[in-house]
Parts: sequence; C-alpha cells; structure tokens
Amino acid sequence: MTVGISRGYEPGRVLLILPTTDIGVKHAALAEDASLQPDLQEASRLLAEAEASLSRGRIEDSQSVAKKALEQFRAGKSAQGVADATRVAMCALAEFESRKEALALGQEHLKDVRAAGNKEQEAMALQSLAEVATFRCRGDLRDSALSWADEAVTLQRELGNKKLEGFALLAAASACTQKSVKAHQRKHYLRAIKSLKAAIQLFSECPEEDVVGRSGEAGGFARDFSERRRPSCQRYGPWRRKEEGLELEFLARLQLQLGHYKALGFAAV
Repeated sequence: MTVGISRGYEPGRVLLILPTTDIGVKHAALAEDASLQPDLQEASRLLAEAEASLSRGRIEDSQSVAKKALEQFRAGKSAQGVADATRVAMCALAEFESRKEALALGQEHLKDVRAAGNKEQEAMALQSLAEVATFRCRGDLRDSALSWADEAVTLQRELGNKKLEGFALLAAASACTQKSVKAHQRKHYLRAIKSLKAAIQLFSECPEEDVVGRSGEAGGFARDFSERRRPSCQRYGPWRRKEEGLELEFLARLQLQLGHYKALGFAAV
C-alpha cells in the first residue's frame, strides 16, 4: 500500500487518496482462480484491467472497463466485487472529470451497504465519496467531503483498522486543505495539520509493508503539499510562518516514516 496523490496533480485537486493498487492485485489473482464462476472470473479480469489503466493514466479506458466490471459483479451478486468495482469506477470517473456521476454512484452504493449492515464497505464508500467531493468541487461539497471523511475515520476506528483510519484522516486533511485555500481561514489549515499528524502516528503503528510503497508517491505528495501551501503563507504574512514550519516538519516525518531519507531537505527549507 502506498500513500497516493492525485494523478496529474493540479491546484485544486485532491492531494491524498487511498490507492487502488491492492484492488488490482487481488482481482488479477481472482481472475486466475478456477474455483470461481466464469462470469466472476471475467468480472475480476475486467476490474484488474481497469485498475491497471487507472494507474497508468489511461483514464477513459479505465472508467469504461470499470463500469463493465461493476455490472458483471452486480449480475453475479458479488457484494465485495461490487464494492471494489465501485471504488475503481469512482476514482476513474473523478479523473475523467465526471465527478457528478462518481458522487451519484457512490451515494447509491453507500445506501446499499448501509442497508446490508456492512461496516467495512460503508467505511470504504465514505472514503471514496470524501475523495471525490474534494476533487475540484465547490461550495457545499467541500463540507460534505469533510463530513464523509470524518464518518470514515469513526468507522475505521471502531473496526480497529489503523491503516485505513490513517487514510481516512488523510482524506479529512485534503478536505480541510481545500477549505483553507478557498476560505482563507487558518482553522482549516490547522485542522489539516492535526489530521496529518494523527495519520502518521497511526501509520507508525502499522506493519511497515502495509504502508511503505516503492513508487515514491509519498515524495510527490510532500512536494505538492508544500508548494500548494507556500503561496498562502506568502499572501497572509508572518502569522503563517509557524504553520508552514509545522507543515514542513510533518513532511519530513512522513518521508522518514516511509523510508525516504532525503526528507530532511524539506525540514531545512
């Protein structure tokens, strides 16, 4: 599992996402499982293909194939397959600038998993909704993003999954950062830092292989977060300096936790 950043980063896009890599790996294996029904094997093959396309930036292909996989999992009545395909489809739709469709898909799925009483899938649906609602959305959706992220944090804490609780905190941090940039309010920025520090504490309590990735995406996140915040510091003067120092401290600690020892350079900026 890696700390993911939005593909093709631009100002205003979600900073932190829960990667879909694990979903792709799992369904690539399921596609080869002869004990499964052929229709579910094919659905897994499609989902693995959709996730690979998403990871490689072939967004149009990804959202189209993910939708096909979703329909096949629905037909096969595979609740977990539906949950996995919904997440990949939502990520691809958001990247494809189809956020309204992604949110509608996520809200429908959230309603279904709540009715079924599946807390794990409910938490993941909330995570996806929070990420999409932070992804270049405006107005009330920024408030919804934070609300969904907070619900995901609470559920993951109840379920005892520290890694996914950490990622839910990262979703909350992204939502707070959006609100800080748009509303120019210090309280949102400070809450983002608080969420980020809580996430790194949780990650430090997880097995290393659960969090550390080889892709270097954490380094990209660190640069993006730092570059994003610095213009605000420049605009709003000396009172931002302390907060920027906290930000850089967090970035250094995140990098060190993930084994990227060049992080010390961030602390010295």
